[in-house]
Formats: sequence, C-alpha cells, structure tokens
Amino acid sequence: MATIPDQGALLRQRDIFLGGAAGQRPRLPVSLEALEGAAEKVLSPAAFAYLAGGAGREDTVRH
Repeated sequence: MATIPDQGALLRQRDIFLGGAAGQRPRLPVSLEALEGAAEKVLSPAAFAYLAGGAGREDTVRH
C-alpha cells in the first residue's frame, strides 16, 4: 500500500510563491542571515547561542 506524503511543506511553499506573485512579502524572512537576526531579537541569549552554535545540524559552526 502506498503512503501519501505530508503535503504541508508543499502547500506552504505554494502559498509563499502565490503571495510573492501578488506582491506580498512572507512574514518570516527567507534569507538565513535575516532569519537569524529575527531569531536573535525574540530568543533568550542562551537559546540563540544554542541555535546559532550549530545545534541540530550535525555540522560545525558556519565560518
């Protein structure tokens, strides 16, 4: 029996694309630097340091 993949991500991508075509900007920034800056404004210093330090990426910190 085939499973149906979660369509949530595809629907979100479609909504962003259609909004952009209509001149609407996404509520959250799409560039990594802008998203990181927005996160730094709302997270506690400890939470931001954890995420900015590469948590969950299984990678070293970006240079």
